[in-house]
Amino acid sequence: MECSLCGGKKVPHGQTIRGRFNCETCGKEWILEKRQSPRFARLDQYTGSSDLIFEFITLFNSALDLDDLLTKVTSAISTKLNKENLGILFLDEDTGVLKMAKYLHRSRENFPFLDSFEIKYNLKIGGEVVESLMGNKVIFYDLLNTKNKLLRFYQKKTQIHAQLLIPIIYKHTPLGVIMIDYMDYEDSEVERDKKVIELIAGQFATSLRNTLLYEKTKKQSRNFQNLHTAALTLSRLYFDNRNEMIKMILLTISGFADTSVNALIEFDKLTLSTNVYKLLRTKDTIDLTVEKSEIEDKEGYDEILEFREPNILEPDKFKVLTKLGFSGMEILILPLFRGDGNEYVFAIGRSSKKRFNRDDVEVLTAYSAQAQITIENAMLYQKMTRQERVEKEIEIAREIQFALLPKSMPVHPRYEFGGLMIPARGIGGDYFDIIVSPNDNDTLLCIGDVSGKGIPAGLVMATVRTIIHSLVRKKFSTWDIASDVNTYIYHNYKNSAIPRFMSITVIRWDSQSDTFHFSGAGHGDILVYREKSKKIESIPTNGIILGIQPDISKFFNTGVIEMNEGDVMLTFTDGVTEATNTEGLQFEEANLIQSFLRNVSLDPQEMLANIYKDIKVFTSGAEQNDDITLLTLKRKQ
Repeated sequence: MECSLCGGKKVPHGQTIRGRFNCETCGKEWILEKRQSPRFARLDQYTGSSDLIFEFITLFNSALDLDDLLTKVTSAISTKLNKENLGILFLDEDTGVLKMAKYLHRSRENFPFLDSFEIKYNLKIGGEVVESLMGNKVIFYDLLNTKNKLLRFYQKKTQIHAQLLIPIIYKHTPLGVIMIDYMDYEDSEVERDKKVIELIAGQFATSLRNTLLYEKTKKQSRNFQNLHTAALTLSRLYFDNRNEMIKMILLTISGFADTSVNALIEFDKLTLSTNVYKLLRTKDTIDLTVEKSEIEDKEGYDEILEFREPNILEPDKFKVLTKLGFSGMEILILPLFRGDGNEYVFAIGRSSKKRFNRDDVEVLTAYSAQAQITIENAMLYQKMTRQERVEKEIEIAREIQFALLPKSMPVHPRYEFGGLMIPARGIGGDYFDIIVSPNDNDTLLCIGDVSGKGIPAGLVMATVRTIIHSLVRKKFSTWDIASDVNTYIYHNYKNSAIPRFMSITVIRWDSQSDTFHFSGAGHGDILVYREKSKKIESIPTNGIILGIQPDISKFFNTGVIEMNEGDVMLTFTDGVTEATNTEGLQFEEANLIQSFLRNVSLDPQEMLANIYKDIKVFTSGAEQNDDITLLTLKRKQ
């Protein structure tokens, strides 16, 4: 018998699982030797590089599951190159660490350390492995002579003499490294291996990126479905039992992030005391008893209660957290909105070996926003009539929604920005955002309109904002962002009683240039005032409304806008052009352009305020039926 997947020896080595004999090397079932055409041919059976690439493309296209993809790729490389020792390292962007994702070794069972082997993505610490990925270059080196301590440790453990490193790069984005280990070798053998792996590295990078994106999308979909379910549960239950409500909130948070210690810290302004509700969760048991302790004043909690943004802390710096049981853990602090004057903070902790990543923070922040609305509503339930409670709920949600909008406009030597949103019903379904990358190199401008009004549309808007903020860090294209938002809206609202749809325009700007790339999804035109001609240019954004179809790839569109000195860009939602007066006439784009021209010389924020005044004058006191949103940027002269 021989393994048709990895080309294992004819003397079988493996184990019987459920009546089938599985290969020890690749983990797949052994196939009888007399099989006429093995699934993977050895390298010497190929007539040219095109045959080799074709077989690998077939292999890549057949796998979406990450572990399955890595198993097939390592097994195929092992077969074709007759290699017993090879592995793939992944770059974890959240932790900045290269981690061993898959490794084949002739004596795998003797090296359990390979399962947790990792290298910091730092040139000084990571040696030749990091040098290969950072420099996007193939490196072959003698492990016996390496100066890197970690790689010397690796050599002593595995007894490997030399190593070939091939970087996995997707469009300048580093993903990982393929490593081939040698006990002994010939130069011609290494050169052959290098050429073969380089042939398939690019296609492997594309397949790997797509697989990672697919798995991330699945995880995001699960998270947002869970968020939706959790929000419905909290909104229907526990209003008359505050302790049970807090218990459910802490238990849900623990489930989202697999945390061990979960606490809600509350400073009560009436009693001037700090209340701490704590829920413990271990691997085997869940302690559903919420411990409540009252502490006079803020006693030690002052700094924690002052946080305005999510923060990751080390417990040793805060004695009060150590006393709560957070010792030896990484702690995520999530501050809540102070609607009733009280101050609230979630403190959640888990083993420092399993650190919180960006996805964790995004989904927990989204859930904490839902939880804080529930806490406020529970208080209102006990104090107010139904009408008063609804009005207060809208007020809280409105304040939370406005808190999600940009708190300030970016400062740039060549550009000025402005934004304005006036919801029709306290809470709006319109959305605008200006997101500046941490290194200030990229800026993303978004404007959108969710179908419907009020709280349901506002919740969709808040969730879409969370999705966009999580995607923009990865430097996705404007079309990729629109496509992922479509996936979320379609799959989460296609079967709801009232389906939700959204139009959006996404604009990405490299702050070192004056070029703006955009993609549209059923939204209105972009208006650009040209200083040179003193005229308005109307640029259609095209595309399809999001949420109607599961796949919008056939509606792919992108465009480019060049901004010269004195030029001004204006985007808007249909609540502007469709604003209606008492005679039933709409404001329309022609009036918007006239107002734009009259006020274009003002600074952006003042210009938008004057355009809104013109709309109010036109409608002559008629009720506002749709959200009004304007977003602008101006290149200085």
